[in-house]
Amino acid sequence: MHCCISCYHFAQESRIELGRLYGIEDGEKILLPEELMFFYQGIQNGAPIEILEPVALFLSMDDNAFVENAMMLMKEALQMRQFQDGLGKELKLQEMRILRRG
Repeated sequence: MHCCISCYHFAQESRIELGRLYGIEDGEKILLPEELMFFYQGIQNGAPIEILEPVALFLSMDDNAFVENAMMLMKEALQMRQFQDGLGKELKLQEMRILRRG
């Protein structure tokens, strides 16, 4: 588990570049589906809620294709109490944004 957390930090420059390519100012917050699944599995396996900090930062971003895809991919994870406890504010904000778009 610690290896992937380390890799997360090493990918910072790539995230920034990915954000630049998509016109996203805070691209360093972007998470890819595989990374989201890593955090989901970590919580399922009893990891501390603090590992969700990158997910909370990601969900705090303005609307973009990465966040929208994440919300669809994470439907099951979002039902878990640990995710709701750790990401409550960010989840509510993203759910409201998605509902507004209809």
